[in-house]
Amino acid sequence: MKKDRTCKFLLLAGLVAILAIPAAAQTPRLTADIPFEFIAAGKTMPAGEYTVSDIANLPCVVISGWVQGTRENVVFLTQRAQPMNSAQNSRLVFNKYGDKYFLAEIWGFANELGWRVPQSRLEREAARTAMRVSPPSEQEVVTILARR
Repeated sequence: MKKDRTCKFLLLAGLVAILAIPAAAQTPRLTADIPFEFIAAGKTMPAGEYTVSDIANLPCVVISGWVQGTRENVVFLTQRAQPMNSAQNSRLVFNKYGDKYFLAEIWGFANELGWRVPQSRLEREAARTAMRVSPPSEQEVVTILARR
């Protein structure tokens, strides 16, 4: 049963990836300079400038940037969050465990909605390890401002 669910997820992710490139060109985007290596959808991305696109009518987001001279696009499922306060800035929020940063939230597309990135298995493992190594007060949430 788990194998069937994994196959369905991979099929959906592949379909979204195929549709994401043209759809991303027509949807709201954010741009952010991320000064550290981070993990999004299980993929490690180096520090650099990234574009984050909301895919209309789908609970998916595309993050793209230049990785070793090649344009990388990562498509991942998200969960809709509450609308942000209009006084708040567009931003990307990362959970930091030890020296690893995980993309956790995206705020400030044109529709003012926020998106939460579900924790991956890798992030859950990093959180458990961090809890054993350091007290929760030393764990961080890092916010990077974004541009529309």
